[in-house]
Amino acid sequence: MDSIKFGKDKDMYPKFFGGTGKDAVRHLLLFWSLAKKFELKSNYQSWLKMKKARQEELDALISTGADQGCKEIKEALNECVSSMKSVKQDFWELFECLLDGPLVEGWKKIIKDECNGEYHIAKGGIKKLAKRGRTFTAMHACIRIWLLNVMRPNAAECHHVYM
Repeated sequence: MDSIKFGKDKDMYPKFFGGTGKDAVRHLLLFWSLAKKFELKSNYQSWLKMKKARQEELDALISTGADQGCKEIKEALNECVSSMKSVKQDFWELFECLLDGPLVEGWKKIIKDECNGEYHIAKGGIKKLAKRGRTFTAMHACIRIWLLNVMRPNAAECHHVYM
């Protein structure tokens, strides 16, 4: 069984190479626990708050007509945007890193279809004529499709009958 180590983290984490529905659920639990452990979503939210604050500063300076300090604020804004992109990329790469080689291609196809398609189906079954992009909420949609591919058909019904 392959495993992976992340950065300075001393723990080794198993890669998902297939298996039962229970194995797939364990993989998802590992993914979400690592995303929380690495504070990916909270780091993104922090950078977003900082970006909004810098944008408000810049808007206030522009409205007063002052040019002094605009350059520094614009640089800080760019740093916030860059850091937000980096954190989001780390979040999406985490799921892929936890998959074994042959499963990565299927995951990339799901991302292409769900995130880069000409339209997407939003919550409530509403069709949106826009690309979804790689957002935190788009991850849920991709995982849902991934689970449909990994789980046996009627797995929930079989489990219900078993219970």
